[in-house]
Amino acid sequence: MTDIELPLILNLIVFIAVPFCGGLLANRLGLPRMIGYILSGMVLGIFIQGDSSGFLPLFANFGLIFLLFTIGLELNIGTLKKFGKLVTLLAFFQVAISWVIFLAILLLLKLTFIEAAILGFACALSSTAVVSVSYTHLQRLILY
Repeated sequence: MTDIELPLILNLIVFIAVPFCGGLLANRLGLPRMIGYILSGMVLGIFIQGDSSGFLPLFANFGLIFLLFTIGLELNIGTLKKFGKLVTLLAFFQVAISWVIFLAILLLLKLTFIEAAILGFACALSSTAVVSVSYTHLQRLILY
């Protein structure tokens, strides 16, 4: 038959279906799909708790490859040369300010500094993704 195990196929189905449903739900609520994807990933992380440790790195690498491919498709080298330094500086400050805000909120929720720093950084990077996807979605709505 085949060398692919049933748990691998089941994990693949779950890891595609749950974020897909989360994105649809977020879209119906008027939120960007990216928020649904992020929340779905958080829910999956709570439920698996290391059970799919062999599957997660493989799936994460595919996600990263697709993300980089998408960025490469939308990247304009001329615009990057023109605004690259300014955009890099603004992105750094956006992540830094978001991290400080999330860090303060998480410290107020009685997390340790290390936990708050790591979660704050993850939230700051996620907020960048949400803002850029929301901005792209808004531009498409305005243009069409």
